[in-house]
Amino acid sequence: MAPSPTLSPSHYVLSLQFLSPQKSHNLTTFNATATLSYATSSYFDALRNSHASSFNLQEQKSQTLVLNSASNCCIQSVTVSQNGKKIPCRIKEKMDSAGNGGSLTGSDSGKKRKASPADQRKDKKKLKKLAKNMNMKKSEIIRVTEKDVFIHIPELDVYAPRLIVEIRYSAEVQHKAVQGIFMSGPNNEVVTTLFEPRFARTVFPCTDDMQHRAKFELSVTVPYSSAVKRKVLSNWPIKSIRDRSSSHGTKTYEFQCTDVELPTYLMAFTIGDYITLGDNVHCTTHEKKYFPVQFHALSTSANKLDADFFMTPLLFAMQRLETLFGMDIDLPKLDLVIVPTMALGGMEHHGSIFLAEAAAIISSGKAYDSQRDELVELIIHEVAHYFVGNITGLPFWVKEGLAQYYELNLADEFLSRRSLHPKLKLRSGGDSHHMSKGAGKDAVSEAGFLFTNVTYDNSLQLILSMEQTLGRDDFRSRIAKLIRDNVGCYVTESQFVQFMAAE
Repeated sequence: MAPSPTLSPSHYVLSLQFLSPQKSHNLTTFNATATLSYATSSYFDALRNSHASSFNLQEQKSQTLVLNSASNCCIQSVTVSQNGKKIPCRIKEKMDSAGNGGSLTGSDSGKKRKASPADQRKDKKKLKKLAKNMNMKKSEIIRVTEKDVFIHIPELDVYAPRLIVEIRYSAEVQHKAVQGIFMSGPNNEVVTTLFEPRFARTVFPCTDDMQHRAKFELSVTVPYSSAVKRKVLSNWPIKSIRDRSSSHGTKTYEFQCTDVELPTYLMAFTIGDYITLGDNVHCTTHEKKYFPVQFHALSTSANKLDADFFMTPLLFAMQRLETLFGMDIDLPKLDLVIVPTMALGGMEHHGSIFLAEAAAIISSGKAYDSQRDELVELIIHEVAHYFVGNITGLPFWVKEGLAQYYELNLADEFLSRRSLHPKLKLRSGGDSHHMSKGAGKDAVSEAGFLFTNVTYDNSLQLILSMEQTLGRDDFRSRIAKLIRDNVGCYVTESQFVQFMAAE
């Protein structure tokens, strides 16, 4: 179930250096180097297999690489090399004339389109709600403009195994934003990233598409002093911390290379005065392997959070999902991080789940029980994405529908709820016709990235209609097999529907 051959990076090495602030403690800009590695030999082999007799390797000498970037990034230089030797190239940048960049809308394929009036109205409502949560005016939420970077290579060595592209650039950390890379916290002292659906481009030039996967190596250098303490958290374990001691020194956090290929939207990091509130270990269900599970929050929020309250449903979900999918969660570590704010209540970054403070801090009083239940559901939802979306790529409506399905079923079990959650009841008129017609985009709409309640509700209804048709056991068995058989791949909507509808 692999996508059509596309020449895109297979390995990113990212080095980000945040500049020392002059008049405040806020990190507003960074200089960076992104080294992108392309497996050209594998790409040409895939092309040869797909085109058979019509393929001519010599015709592939001229190539144009297309990378996604954003208006907050300023590219300073691009160097292309093969076998250690530089080769000529021409660079062109093109802004998104449609003005869709940074919008909360988007299509599953990542193709640009003009938002419909209905989408625009939903987008405005979403922005209004976000602005209210952040105590800002709607007009103050800044959204970057997308741009494409074209790297034309007239004479490529078609026999070289790899192509290396090194890009030096600077970028601004967005202020009053909730996606991409942005400042947050009471005094904007925290830097947070949220790349879903296509905002990794605000941090590094990339193929910003959920269908493309690569390995990542990240290092982040931050100003550090006794007065301003900063810690960097990211997907994979820390490889080393280099400390340049002085009254106003720096610390460089170098993270291990991801040992699995991931889409860009699952990468993440956050910078702030984080402390570890909970430290546990997960023992996998099948192979009995151990890895650390930690709970982190800002020092200013520590007294509002109970680590056990978060760790208990987290570990429960991990164990139950491993049983349901018949495979273990294979991670070197898992962090649950409470960040000040972001566009979503939670985000399933591979190896580092982020939850927004607004969703994580529960108030006392009459609303306590309902808020507690919603938080448990949110934690289970993000863990479920390890299987549905992370290790196996799925269209937006499929992965979100399935995550809700497991979230609500397991929350009913964890909370010992006597009756089925109302959302798990198929609405009248729900039937199996979606399975044969592949009605995902029709039901959820092409603007599946709006993150609206309607989008999520329709996604869940489509999943429930499949469960009703197949029966619970057969449905869960098929989903588990689909995930196990396609680890590291992207399953398209038509492939998913065809698999689920097969006799």
